[in-house]
Amino acid sequence: MYSKNSEYRYYSTLGKICVVPRPTLVSFNATNGQPVSVNYPDNNCYSLIKYKYFYDLKGIQVVDYQRIKPALVVYKLADGSLLAATPEVIEASQVNHTSGYHSQCYITKISSLQVLNKLPDEDEAYTFDFTN
Repeated sequence: MYSKNSEYRYYSTLGKICVVPRPTLVSFNATNGQPVSVNYPDNNCYSLIKYKYFYDLKGIQVVDYQRIKPALVVYKLADGSLLAATPEVIEASQVNHTSGYHSQCYITKISSLQVLNKLPDEDEAYTFDFTN
């Protein structure tokens, strides 16, 4: 069973790239250039705090990651920021164990992600196989 997430894939000079939009995550916070948390809007009208901070990210679904086997997973935040995870980072992540209609996904620590200035360039030498 494949997920209905809106991720998209393409081939780059680094290999297969999987971009996972995360429009509910507004931006990220960094220390010395390394991301440490992401910002999620606080909808509590009584709160003086504008954002909630999360130190991990519920990311790509396990079934999608295993099917696609990307060289890089890139999370695109609402402000256009790009946070990337290598296969080693994804595989070291925890898996949530939800029940019901939710699918299992990797929970990755923000501090293990890397900031990208732009998406890797597309490699036009590859023809994309839409079955994977």
